[in-house]
Amino acid sequence: MKGLRGIVAIACVFAIVSTYQNAFAQGTAVSMMFEQSIRTAGMGGAGVAVPWGVTSAWGNPATLGYAQGWGWDETRTQLVPGLASDIFLRSQRMTAGFGGVGVSWSGQPGGVGGLRLDYGDGVFERVQSWGVGVSAATLADRFAKRTGERSLARYGDVAFGENFKDCTVDFSSVIFGSKARAKNHDLGVLARVSPSAFLRHGRDGVWDADVAFGHSVLNAGDEKFDFLDEEEATPPSRIRRTGFAATASLAQPTAMHAAFEHFPILSALGPLVRLTVSFDHEAIVTGPGYEVDRSGQELSLLGVVDLRHGHVKDLEGEILDDTRGIGFCLPLGKIAAFRWDYAEIPQARDSGLPNVTRRSWSMWVNPAEILRRGGK
Repeated sequence: MKGLRGIVAIACVFAIVSTYQNAFAQGTAVSMMFEQSIRTAGMGGAGVAVPWGVTSAWGNPATLGYAQGWGWDETRTQLVPGLASDIFLRSQRMTAGFGGVGVSWSGQPGGVGGLRLDYGDGVFERVQSWGVGVSAATLADRFAKRTGERSLARYGDVAFGENFKDCTVDFSSVIFGSKARAKNHDLGVLARVSPSAFLRHGRDGVWDADVAFGHSVLNAGDEKFDFLDEEEATPPSRIRRTGFAATASLAQPTAMHAAFEHFPILSALGPLVRLTVSFDHEAIVTGPGYEVDRSGQELSLLGVVDLRHGHVKDLEGEILDDTRGIGFCLPLGKIAAFRWDYAEIPQARDSGLPNVTRRSWSMWVNPAEILRRGGK
C-alpha cells in the first residue's frame, strides 16, 4: 500500500506538471522547472531582467551581482492542491554580496539549504546548488572608489552570472532502478541603463527610471540522468529565457524624508512609490519544445508593501490566465529586514483544480553597516 501511494503521488505530479508547464514531455527533473522567487511568481514568472529589489537568482544568476549583505530565503509550496495533500516543493537559499560580487548557497557547499520536491513515501527530487554573479560597473566603482555623480553604476551596468547544480531524482522506493543523479549549470547576463541619470547628469532628483534586458539559459550543460530501468539516459529541460523590464520611482517628499531621518529604524524605507513592469519569453528547447510568454507588474509603496499582478500565456500547457501576489517588508533601519511574500499561480484551464499558492519568508542583514556603527 505504501508503494502504491508513492506511485499515485508521482502520477499526480506528472499530471499537474504536464498541464502546468508540460515539463515531463520535455525532460527529467521537474524540480528544476519551478521559479524559486515568490515575488517573480506573482509577476507571471517574468523576472529574468529585473535587478531591482528581491531578484530571481534561479531565473537569471546574473542578478546575484546586485546582492548586498547577507540574506536567507525559504519557500514552501503545496504543489498539487486538489489532487494530493502531501506533495510539497521546498527551497532554502543563502546569499551574500558586497561591492558588485554576489554568491548563493542552496545545499552546496556544506549542505546548507537546497531544493527538495517530496512526493511522499521516500520518493523525492533534490537539487543542491551554488552560484556567483558579478556587476561589472559596481565592481569597477568599488576598485576606483567612485561615488555619487562619478559612479558608473549610477548610469548603467552589465552583470554576468553562473549557477552550478547537482540534482538527484529518486523514485527507487516504489519503482526499482528509478534513481539517477546529474550535474548541470545555468548561465545569465543582464544589461541595465538609467535614462534619468543621463538626463540629470548623475545628480539626485525627485524621480528615477531604469530599463534592463536579461537573458539566461537554464540547464545549459549536456549531462543526462541515467536510470537503470530506462534504455537510454534523459536530459533535463533546457530553458532559454529572454526578457525586458523597466521601473520608475517617485522619491519621498522632502518633509517625509526629513521626518524619517529622525527615526533610524525608518531610515531605509524606499521611494514613495515604485512601478516595475517586466516581459519574458521562455523557450523550452529540449525534445519537440514549446514556448511561454510571461508578463508582470509590481507596485511598491515605500518598499514596505508590494502589490503584484502577472499573466501567463502557455498554449501547450493550456494556461492563459493571470497571477497575483503580495509582499510585506519590515525594515530595521539599514541593518536588517524581514520579508513575507505570497503568490497565486493558475493551473490548466478546464482542469477543475484550484490555484497553486506559494509562500516565502526571508531575512537580510547588512554586516558592513553593523561594523560601521560599531566603529563610531
